[in-house]
Amino acid sequence: MRIKVNKIYSYQTLVYKNGSRTFRKKKYKDYMQEMGSQVDSQTYEDDVSIHITFKCTSKVVGDIDNITKPVLDMLQEYNVIKNDKQVIELHLRKVFKAKHNEIDILIQEPSGWLERR
Repeated sequence: MRIKVNKIYSYQTLVYKNGSRTFRKKKYKDYMQEMGSQVDSQTYEDDVSIHITFKCTSKVVGDIDNITKPVLDMLQEYNVIKNDKQVIELHLRKVFKAKHNEIDILIQEPSGWLERR
């Protein structure tokens, strides 16, 4: 699935901390809705492999691990996956100088790919 976003946000910019607790900002909810409105309706019940490519218009974007967390949270929130604990393999990539900020997500069920390794 391809998700077009105005900006690719880092997890740190979407939350604030109060002591040892972390709280989501309104911007986090807005970002989740922006992405979630574009996801496929399929739900994956079992373990999955996820490939995410962040297509960025510029190099001013967060660390790859920090921009991935909101995407995984969104997949869980919009019931594409039941729980992010079922992600057993994760492939991440950033591409720069894209025409638009986009996030390409490919989700695969194991269906024998583990046995072939």
